Parts: sequence; structure tokens; C-alpha cells
Amino acid sequence: MKKLFVLTTASLIAFGASAQYKQQAAPFVQKSRTANVPVENYRLSGMPKTPATNAAGKTTATADRWYIPFDAANTVLLSNALDNNIRVIPMWFDSTIRQNFSTGPGTINYSSVCQVVDPLTSQIFNSASNFSGEMKVNAWDSYKVDSVFLTSAYVKVKTRPSTIVDTLILSVVPLDNTTFYLRKAQYANISNYTTRDTLWGMAPTRVDSVNRAAFPTSTSGTRAYWKVPLTDADRDTIKSDGSITLKNKVYAVPGGGLTIPAGQRFAITATFKSGDTWTKNVDSINMYHRLMPVGGFAAGNAAMPYYYYDFTDRSMASLMFSMDSSQYSPAVFIETWNSLQFSYEFLSMGGHVVCPGCFKLDVANNISSVKSVTAVPNPATSQVNIKFSMNNAADVKVSVANTMGQVVASQNINNATEGNATFSTANLANGVYIYTLEANGQRQTGRFVVAH
Repeated sequence: MKKLFVLTTASLIAFGASAQYKQQAAPFVQKSRTANVPVENYRLSGMPKTPATNAAGKTTATADRWYIPFDAANTVLLSNALDNNIRVIPMWFDSTIRQNFSTGPGTINYSSVCQVVDPLTSQIFNSASNFSGEMKVNAWDSYKVDSVFLTSAYVKVKTRPSTIVDTLILSVVPLDNTTFYLRKAQYANISNYTTRDTLWGMAPTRVDSVNRAAFPTSTSGTRAYWKVPLTDADRDTIKSDGSITLKNKVYAVPGGGLTIPAGQRFAITATFKSGDTWTKNVDSINMYHRLMPVGGFAAGNAAMPYYYYDFTDRSMASLMFSMDSSQYSPAVFIETWNSLQFSYEFLSMGGHVVCPGCFKLDVANNISSVKSVTAVPNPATSQVNIKFSMNNAADVKVSVANTMGQVVASQNINNATEGNATFSTANLANGVYIYTLEANGQRQTGRFVVAH
């Protein structure tokens, strides 16, 4: 029987250095109590295809695109291994209901699922060799998420009253670039994954006012939040042979979509709320209608593939424990603390992005990497020049940030093979600053000193 430590706010975890992103310490430690992973003895009918032309989330239009990390990682990096290693996640929003485990009834683990989507810097999504002709979102592009995608099984129990109406609660939230790290020198379990410091999360999380759905906090203060009544058209039943059918569902974001500010990623959450009644600490969730999202893993009893460092990918799945509805726990963090057997490393969730001003991914763009970039003079007094040259012409963004990750100035230079971005330093305090050059999903950074 697999077990997971329940996590709570308490002490401090050190954070890594990533100059252009704000950093915060991560308030998580282990608690003494544990939660059982439920027995998942459902036979699955196989993964349905995503709402696109293939399993990698491609579309033919250049102004829109599906971003589904499950499919992109599965197709590009995992040789479709997730197709054969999928699980359903029984969810309930109240920890007082019981669930059947291998050792008997116990508290259900999960109340909500969350997926961070990184269309900006992910080298997986922005691989021209895999997604030639697809849309590419740059750091200076705002974009709109107009639909979300979820693979799940909505199970209705025939013996329950027909008047019961269950609800799926969804949200889309912009995420600023607050990122959290675990230091390899501080946590020995990280060596199961990498010899480097580990990115494990983006942005703090919280729950809504009625404690029925969870949302990552965002500096933008804007989110899309809506409820979808579940109907018989969505239903499935566990059949006599123990099998269950998975379904792909697309849900339109109200108001035509949510605009994500330039430079920000986004998160999607999904929470199930039953319209039934039950007896606390007595009944089993298997007696009631329930929604079961799909999770997957790359290989049994093996560490989760570590995509952030090697692929600059901040896409990540998170789960909320029903006995601790104050926060999401990223899957990589749960597995690092516990066992390599943890299953829910990827969630089959994603978003449809619309960005008419974004350019295409192609081989020419993909190889348009930076040849050189430097800051002169260094130290700078009244101004600094960020000089660069490119292997091929590209749209370039040059930005300057302080050591807290706050951008103090930026310039866009289009279709350039070389250039010079000049910034006044007259109003900057003395100290160290970081310059960043971004082009075609690639980035180079450096430092300069302001000394008046």
C-alpha cells in the first residue's frame, strides 16, 4: 500500500537563483499523519484523442493552439509511455466521506486538481522540429485562454436519486513568475531526480471563499471562475467487468476567454462538488456519483522525468489534499518527499490559447539563437548599452531587472541580426542588475553594475 505525507505550512525551504524571476521561500514540511493512496482497480478503455489534429495538441491555425502538457511530453519525450501508464483520481471536496482502500475505508486523498501551463519558455512546446508551423507565444505577447480541456470519468451510481445535480468547478488564473525551488544540498531525496536544485512550483495557492475550489494567487488579481452542471450526457458507469470509459471534454471560458498579461503563464483548476447528501465518516465515496480526472506516469517505480532544468519547462501538475484545502502540492514535491511509486505526475488537462499577433514556429526561427550579448560600459554610470548579434534575424526583447527579479526597463527590436538596446541608468540605485535577451523562446542573461 502506497502512502503520502500530508503537507502543511510551517518552516522554510531555500530558493534558487533565477535572475529575471521573483523568488520566494517555500513554506512546506512533512506532517506526522499520512494518507493512503486509493486502490485504482478500474480497467480503462484507453485514452481518447485530444481536441486537435493529433495527440500532441497541434492545430492547423497559426493564431491558436492547444497547450496540453500531458500530450506534449507524452509525444515528444516519452515515446507515448503515458498511454499505458494512466490512473484515475477519485476526488471529493470534503474529507469526512470515506473511501475504499486496500486496507479498508479511509479518508479520501484529493479534492482538486491543478495544471500549470507554460507556453512561454517550454522547449517542449516550442520545438520547431515537433511543432513546425504552430503558434509561438513570446514573453512580450499577451494572449487569451478561451477553452480548457480535461480527461476524466464522471461516474453516476444508478441507485442514487435522479434529482441529484453534480457540479464541476473550473478556473483559469494568470501566474506571475514567482517560482519555488528545493536545494539539492538541503534535501537528500532530490538526488533521485537530479544533481541540481529543483524547481517544484509556481506561485502560492489559496482556496475560494466557500472552500469548494482552489485558485493559485496572482498579482494580476484577475481570474476566470465558473461552474458547469454535470448531466447524463457526461456520465459513465463502472461496468460489470470493472471497466470504465474516459472522456475528453472541452469547456468554454465565460466571456469569450481570459486575457493573460504578457510574460505570464496560466493555471487551470478543476474541482468536483457533489449534489448528494451523505453520512460523515461512515459512507464510501464509491456509493455516490464522482468525477475522476486522469493522471499518468512515465514508468513504474521510477523517478518523475525532470523537465524544468533540461527543457526550461515550468508546466507542472498539482493536487490538493482533501484534508488540507489551503494549498496545492505540486506532484514533483509529493514524490520527492515520499516514494517513486507516486502515480499522478502528469494530469490530462490543458488550455486553448488564442494569439493573433504571435508568430509561427519553424526551423529557421528555432535555430535563430543568440551569437553574442554583452553590456557596456560595465560598471555603468548614466547609461548601459546591451549589444547583441544573432545567428539569424529574429524578434528580440531585451530587459533589465534588479536582483529581486523586478523588470525596470525593456525594449523590443524586430527582425534583427544585431543591435544595441540603450537604457538610462540615471535613476537606478547603485548595485547589480541583470539583463536578459529573449528571442524565439531562447534566453541569455548577464550582469552589470550601476555605480554613480
